Amino acid sequence: SIYYTLDNSTPDSTSTLYASPITLTQTTTVKAIAYASGFNPSVVSSATYTFPTPVANIAAFKAAGAADNSQTYRITGDVTVFAQKASNNLYLQDATGGLVLYESGNTLNFQTGDVFQGTLIGTYTTYQNLPEFIPQGTLTAVPGGTVTPVVATASQIMSNFEQYAYNLITLENCIILQEAAFTPGS
Repeated sequence: SIYYTLDNSTPDSTSTLYASPITLTQTTTVKAIAYASGFNPSVVSSATYTFPTPVANIAAFKAAGAADNSQTYRITGDVTVFAQKASNNLYLQDATGGLVLYESGNTLNFQTGDVFQGTLIGTYTTYQNLPEFIPQGTLTAVPGGTVTPVVATASQIMSNFEQYAYNLITLENCIILQEAAFTPGS
């Protein structure tokens, strides 16, 4: 007979008897012990089943993010690719903001307009003090999305850079007087 607990306590013969599959709906640690007549009890086995925390969109992901990469999130809304840099960075946007997805395995192969339809699962980290999405599992997207650029002035961007970071932007009321080199973070 197998007995188990779901509250992180150590199971014994007075715990819940395993008689049918266990349904889990949130992150849970299952501990179990086996008893058989004429034998000593087994060692306690333990497994933690992790469910990602659902967030509706990019803004909610940024607001919920734990920069230590300790929590897994699932962005449940549609998120669209608007650019890919090399084979490990995707630039994503939805109606609430922009985000960079970083895949260290250099295995990304998506196109502008590909849409992740609630399929983004991963963790939050920062790169150069900006939010970054680190995917977990297989990434799947469908073609057919569009990204509408955020319209902003240089003054708006400079006064609230984090709001505009990683967004596709149409810059208004801007005159380029001469060619210049761009230095990130300056």
